[in-house]
Amino acid sequence: MSTEYEQQPSQTEQGYGYDGEQQEESSNKSSSGLIRAGIFGVILFLAVVGMASVVNNWFRGSPNEVDEKLAVIDAETQSKDGVSPYKKLEKSWIDTRALLATEMQNKRVLAATAVDLDKQISAAKENVVKAENAVTIAETAVTTAQNALEIVADKISDLEDETPQEAFEDAQLAASEAADDAEVAQANFQRAKAEQVRIQATVAELRRAVSAADAAAAASRLMVTAADAAKLAVTENQDVMSEANGPALTNLENNFFADAEQQAVNMERSAQAARQAVDVAELRLSTLKREEEKFQKRFAEANKYEEQTKADLAKMEKAVEAHLLKMQSLQKDSTAAQNRLTTAQRQAEEKKVALQDATREVAVLVGKLDTTKKSIATADDTLEIVEAKFQETEAELKKLHRERSADYAVAMAALNSQLNEKLRGTLSGTTPDHPIFDRLVFSSAELFAQGSAELQQSGKDILLKVVPELEAVIEQMPQDLDWVVRIDGHTDNQPISGAGRYRDNWELSQARALSVVRFLVSATDLSPQQLSANGYGEYQPLTDGTSPAALAKNRRIELKLSAR
Repeated sequence: MSTEYEQQPSQTEQGYGYDGEQQEESSNKSSSGLIRAGIFGVILFLAVVGMASVVNNWFRGSPNEVDEKLAVIDAETQSKDGVSPYKKLEKSWIDTRALLATEMQNKRVLAATAVDLDKQISAAKENVVKAENAVTIAETAVTTAQNALEIVADKISDLEDETPQEAFEDAQLAASEAADDAEVAQANFQRAKAEQVRIQATVAELRRAVSAADAAAAASRLMVTAADAAKLAVTENQDVMSEANGPALTNLENNFFADAEQQAVNMERSAQAARQAVDVAELRLSTLKREEEKFQKRFAEANKYEEQTKADLAKMEKAVEAHLLKMQSLQKDSTAAQNRLTTAQRQAEEKKVALQDATREVAVLVGKLDTTKKSIATADDTLEIVEAKFQETEAELKKLHRERSADYAVAMAALNSQLNEKLRGTLSGTTPDHPIFDRLVFSSAELFAQGSAELQQSGKDILLKVVPELEAVIEQMPQDLDWVVRIDGHTDNQPISGAGRYRDNWELSQARALSVVRFLVSATDLSPQQLSANGYGEYQPLTDGTSPAALAKNRRIELKLSAR
């Protein structure tokens, strides 16, 4: 018996992909899956070897006996509602597994939520600490602003106490009085000056009068002198004058000379009076000059005092102005300090609100975390229950699977044996010898031309003989058995050139199996889902010989009913 042929195909060998692709898929499975598959293969191998004698007995039984045994198996697997206990248990296992997966996913979600909440709580606590620090800083800023405002208020109070307002008013009063004194002194000086000017004019007039009087007196003196001369002439010329009119000459002497003398006297008096007036006026002028000097000195002192008071007032004005500027500056500082205090107080309130929000957020998150932990605990309890139910269902399913696997292995072997028995005579001469009669074996030479994967007409005729018997056997298949018709292609170990359509024997064997599958799909009611095309190349030979007969025996197509 060939050890390669005794190995049962795994589920990954079904379908239309060749073994190379299936092996690549198998290599991607986890190590645990490979271990389970290996163990299952060993068990199945031992079951096949152990059932060899049973199968051979079945081969020798009549078709009626096989039908009766299959009917018994089918009856045992069916319940009153037409669904087998295995299918029910399998559905329960699938549902429980889905529920278990759901609960596990729910737990993972809850665990992730808890982790996320932990992170959020940590972040929220950090925010609380930051908010507390911010509140502390804000309150410190409020205190600082209050202190600054108090300092400015104290400075303003001190400045108000030190105000130079009274001194400024005193300086203004002194300046006003000095200005009044200077104005009075200036008026007196102006009056004295005017009086001096008037007196000076009077003196000038008097001097001109004196001059006139002096001139008149001089003229008078000249007239008197002339009169005296005339009088002398009269005297000297008495003899002449005697001849003149006596009364007339007497009148001339009396009037002319008397008037001249009187006029001269008057002129002298006028000149003397004018000189006296000049003396008086000069005396008054001298007095006025002394008063002018006194008034001028007083005016100068008043001016000096006025200038001093004005200078003091200017200094005081500057001091007041500086005081006012300082007061204004302090008022601005006070306003700025008040604004800073208001801002700091508002920010402190905002920080306190933020702290309250952060604290509430921590409380809410802690509450959510507690709820999530309770949900996780509930999920753990639920998961434990579901997992126990799943394990229980899985154990029962495995037990039933083991029981029905043996039954179905026997039933499948019986069906393949029945199919083989029915077609042995029909296909006589077209099938090579095979160590176990659990499959139909066709010589590739009967189906295909050399190096070709296209079915010949003779090959189609052979397969058409198989179709009725294959359909009859399939109708006996247990209803709850998941089965497939396997078509396996094999070649000898002689390499092909690779220059043609197929690169190697593996591709050729796969293509031939696929050709048979396509023909069966077109010739029967089988669906593509119920057929599997597999190519093994030269890697599962029936014999190790190298003779033409041995090589021809290895070139074959196998048909077999198989569970998935």
